[in-house]
Amino acid sequence: MNAFSSNFDLANAEPLELIPSANGAGETISRQMATLHEAANAVAALGRIMLEPQSELMLEFPAQIMALGEWRIEFTINQLADMSAFMQAGLAALLAVTARKQDPTAAAQTLLSEYIDARAMLLAGTFTGNAA
Repeated sequence: MNAFSSNFDLANAEPLELIPSANGAGETISRQMATLHEAANAVAALGRIMLEPQSELMLEFPAQIMALGEWRIEFTINQLADMSAFMQAGLAALLAVTARKQDPTAAAQTLLSEYIDARAMLLAGTFTGNAA
């Protein structure tokens, strides 16, 4: 089995601002989504699967959230913080497993599935108003 190496560095990941300024919220959301997608790509590689590129909806999401109002912005920022927490912990665990020369494939696939589900719920819930 080949060891996986990733240039995704959790130590240099920018923490999510939980209370960004009104002008900075869209940029914060955009940066956090890009960082999560980068982490998801690393997890996908460990799971030996390809992650789809960011969709048009994901790329337009920060601007659309800014137009929808304050509670949706706050909800989105909180959800992205939760997703960041589980992705950082999960990726760190996967890299530790890999460093011990164990196979991380199944765990990586499960983590990626959880990320994809959380991302889909964020995108759907935020726009439909079902998020609470």
